[in-house]
Amino acid sequence: MAKTELSGLLPLPDRPAGGRRWWLAFGSLCLLGMGTRLYDLQSPPWVCWDETHFGKMASWYINGSFFFDVHPALGKLLMAGAGHLTGYNGTFAFIAPGSQYNDTNYVGMRALCAALGGGIVPMSFITVHDLTGSLPAATYAALFLTLDVGMTTISRFILLDPILMFFMVAATMFNFKINKYRAFSGRWWLNLALTGLMLGCVLSVKFVGVFVVALVGLYTVADLWSIFCDLSKPLSHTVKHFVARAACLIVLPMATYVLVYYIHDVRITKANDVHGMQGDGWLSAGTQMTLKNNDMFNVSQPKYLAYGSLVTLQTVGSYSSYLHSHNLSYPDWRGANTTAGHAYNLSEVHSVTGFRLKDQNNFWKILPHDEEEVPDWENPYMPPEPVLNGDRIRLVHNTTGRVLAVFHQRALKTSTQMLVGALPERQLQKYQSAFEIQAAQLDDEAQLEAINTTFSLFNPGLRCAVYASQEKLPEWAANQLEITCSKRLTDEGVTWTVHRHINPRLRNVTKHWRRFIPSLPRKFMETHGIITTVNRKLVPSRLQMMNSDHPWMWPVLYRGLHFSMQDPHRVYLLGTPPIWWANLLLLVCSCFIMAFIGYKETRRPAAAAASAASEQDQHARWRRQTGRACLWLLLAWAVHYLPFWTMSRILYFHHYFPALCYSCMLSGVVLDFLLTCLYRQLPEARRAAVYHWLVAVLVAALFYSFYLFHPLCYGMSGPRPKDGTNSTYYHLWWQKSWDF
Repeated sequence: MAKTELSGLLPLPDRPAGGRRWWLAFGSLCLLGMGTRLYDLQSPPWVCWDETHFGKMASWYINGSFFFDVHPALGKLLMAGAGHLTGYNGTFAFIAPGSQYNDTNYVGMRALCAALGGGIVPMSFITVHDLTGSLPAATYAALFLTLDVGMTTISRFILLDPILMFFMVAATMFNFKINKYRAFSGRWWLNLALTGLMLGCVLSVKFVGVFVVALVGLYTVADLWSIFCDLSKPLSHTVKHFVARAACLIVLPMATYVLVYYIHDVRITKANDVHGMQGDGWLSAGTQMTLKNNDMFNVSQPKYLAYGSLVTLQTVGSYSSYLHSHNLSYPDWRGANTTAGHAYNLSEVHSVTGFRLKDQNNFWKILPHDEEEVPDWENPYMPPEPVLNGDRIRLVHNTTGRVLAVFHQRALKTSTQMLVGALPERQLQKYQSAFEIQAAQLDDEAQLEAINTTFSLFNPGLRCAVYASQEKLPEWAANQLEITCSKRLTDEGVTWTVHRHINPRLRNVTKHWRRFIPSLPRKFMETHGIITTVNRKLVPSRLQMMNSDHPWMWPVLYRGLHFSMQDPHRVYLLGTPPIWWANLLLLVCSCFIMAFIGYKETRRPAAAAASAASEQDQHARWRRQTGRACLWLLLAWAVHYLPFWTMSRILYFHHYFPALCYSCMLSGVVLDFLLTCLYRQLPEARRAAVYHWLVAVLVAALFYSFYLFHPLCYGMSGPRPKDGTNSTYYHLWWQKSWDF
């Protein structure tokens, strides 16, 4: 029995690749694609746009220095490898866009990205040819990608985008090749395995690689359903296909991703002095013990806490920070944000914040709450008094001498919680500085252990616990995180642990701490927990959202993106306008073409459907294959574009380029279909001449458009278009929103 209609969604093996014309077109496009990307890579000779981030991270890999990034590791590892092989030693600082490279060997890293960007062209050519069996369609698609100045520009710099798109298009190409070969043959297994490997690689570059995973997943579901509905095969045949795809398209990508993480983990072995999100302050104490030059590496400190100990307190979880204070006070907001009639002059209160860097202002002294005077804790002859679960303590800031306190007043940013600050002891009421240690995993009056014991700091007077929020305070608190007192005692941010512990009266131990060094799976889970939390918390400000792109801007080429704003090599990321606008028009045409093909298929007589040799049947088969190609490429474009409409993050123009790859492939298919239909309608005596003239004009227009707009890619100098008609580039200023 024949397969169900769903099998019509899958491409059929048709005219195979090969022949002199095929290789001539393929080779020419390969050379053209590589040439446009690799030309004059040393310009501009300074850091451009996000090279400041990814070049810096490649340097850290070369040096073996730890850093944290929300993107997976593969793209930056490849950049580091290319830089190392071409003589870059990882010492350039990549401080900011515009920093001169001088004698730095940076071209190797740009060349890697350019080569991978150039590789998109031949893979797109093969993908379209496999879907349609049409050499013209494959050639048009590859030309659209080759001669787009935007695709050329984004491939010429040290960025993740060309690496991401290379693996994305590679996964698509191998996926559509699977059904060209006999099931379970050697080539079938090879393409299935390569699809899974490319999926693992694209996920290891950026998490938006999940879009191509979704595309391959949809294709696989359609394929398996078609196999399942083929009643001429036993059920075991479907099971074998399912197991093969599960192994190659689920297990293999996961294994690839974990392998890349392992390489990342063994490569970064030293602590780094970087700041903010890229520092190691995010990590648990156990993970920090694996980093050389870190204060926790081979740490020697007392095991159990005692009164008089100097400690740093770190929140537990995937968004950790240290309890911190300084000489910076709250602004004088007396009378505002008060509750229950209590008001304080906040300008006298030092702010207490969450800080992710190692700093002397992170140290606090643990003292009993009920004793006004305590013995000299530095006296070696004074026996230590242990800190027990359930004890009420006060925390004195080691640098300023002020006491941690809770105020009966709303926090400045998190207004549903109480404000936390630091004041001299004499200015406080006792209930404000009392914190009861509540360690749920310990019995009452059990000793607290550094690193291992987690606890909350509960204020009995106001019945709240010290909480590390994720709200960032303004510049008067050095843009650090707000610490509050929360009545929600189950929140992640109320759980603390002692990180560093100093007490001369206690014996230091070293070997004991090594048991807290996590295994690779635990480090993997910790790192990805942090990545998930950081991505979730990356909420842009109102100003950032005002400057953010909207997804509707991208297909219509509303505006571009500055890569370099310095003369004599100003670079502006903008697509070739005729190509982008043609893409949009042909994308709309594809919907009508699919509707037309569907109509023709439903109206086709049964006699014609039964005939396998007639010219009419061959034409119908060509239509069906074109419809299938349009369907999958349109779906690929939608999967990579539409999700951005739901995102509340900052969006930039470069986010559209993965979808652009599929849009160009779709344009090649639709253009070939329209030209072929026109060819069939023309008189036989003139059709060849008209067709070839149209193709020649089209190809010439593509080359001329690239020539016209190539300065945006390779560098502009002199007056800008907005300065008037004396600018060399005024004739390119087709839209006022293009701010090049």
